[in-house]
Amino acid sequence: MSATQYGLYFNKEGVTIRIPINPQEYTIKYPSDNTRYNVLGLGEIIIPRLPKLQQISWESYFPGAENDTLALISGGFKPPEFYIDTFKKYQASEEPVRFIANRVMEDGEAIFDTNIQVIVEDFEASEKGGETGDFYYRISLSNYRDYTPQKVTIRPVENNTVSATATEQRKVPNDVITVGDTVIANGRYWYTSYGESPFGNANNTTTTVTRIVQSPKSGQSYPVCIGNLGWLQMSQLKKG
Repeated sequence: MSATQYGLYFNKEGVTIRIPINPQEYTIKYPSDNTRYNVLGLGEIIIPRLPKLQQISWESYFPGAENDTLALISGGFKPPEFYIDTFKKYQASEEPVRFIANRVMEDGEAIFDTNIQVIVEDFEASEKGGETGDFYYRISLSNYRDYTPQKVTIRPVENNTVSATATEQRKVPNDVITVGDTVIANGRYWYTSYGESPFGNANNTTTTVTRIVQSPKSGQSYPVCIGNLGWLQMSQLKKG
């Protein structure tokens, strides 16, 4: 693994793009929503609240030529127009997109990653004199929280009361992991069951099994999907 694998990715509807030039720096803010009051006899006090949404931002540029020495374009060169149009589509879709940051040390050692759903809040592109073809841009993202209400189905009966029907569940041995189980994951997980990048690293991560490939095809070495993170092997899990 080389240091060039330190990368920033976006994924939407199964299509992954990589930012072609890693920014010099990018910022992740973790703002709080605490409230302060002045109370007689006590002075200022603070009431802790749930944290606000994470905010991610950076500045960089889209290269106008594929021979740019900083470009990370192993998947093929794309002109600036491609990236600009993509981010405009993200904004117009009114839906979240997945943001992934794979972090790698200079010696190639993988460290922790970021893998979250975000909304593209601000995107600005500009050109500079003497640098024809390159487009500079600023981008701001906010962490997306799913606020979809849960649906509950109720069945009225003749006496105007409501009954809940319990469905008999197939008994599963305690040591067998199935879809829906809460598990603790360790080790590397991948973007697909075939072990394709981008990847992430779980360290005693509590999550939920969302899918299991029952009859893996050739090359599907990672048949278990956890949460919104990725795919790994059953041996990397234990029941939570």
